[in-house]
Amino acid sequence: MILSFSSTWPAVVTRQKTQTMRTWKPQTIKWYQRAAANGAFVDAYDKSPRHGGHKIADIRIVRVTLNVDTRTLGRDDWVQEGFPYLQSLEWEIDGKTSRELWEFWQKRNTEPMTQVEFEVLDLTSYGACQAEVIRGRFVLKVCELHRPKR
Repeated sequence: MILSFSSTWPAVVTRQKTQTMRTWKPQTIKWYQRAAANGAFVDAYDKSPRHGGHKIADIRIVRVTLNVDTRTLGRDDWVQEGFPYLQSLEWEIDGKTSRELWEFWQKRNTEPMTQVEFEVLDLTSYGACQAEVIRGRFVLKVCELHRPKR
């Protein structure tokens, strides 16, 4: 089982993100609820493997909460989403800053979402390298050495 983080992967590899909000179909929700109930490890990807993504970490799903009204999310949720960190990087999420996405969730989103809380257990060598790139310690080229072979 995998969970891809797309635009928020930098917060995962730097361990600044411990929850994600999703709009999932019922069957997908059931898979992740089972993972949470069983303490199963889940492969975290920077983006979907179908789109060239790579595994960045092993995570464990801690809790899955259904039908969350994002207008009721609080400061803890802002932090658990990794938004302060992503905001400090001036990172965009689907063309929006963290603040803009948060404001949409807080003011205009009316679609219930699924909240997935997780813990990062271990980073892959590729994920660890990406974390160092984000921190400015490595250049991206170095991470090519850690990229899994296809």
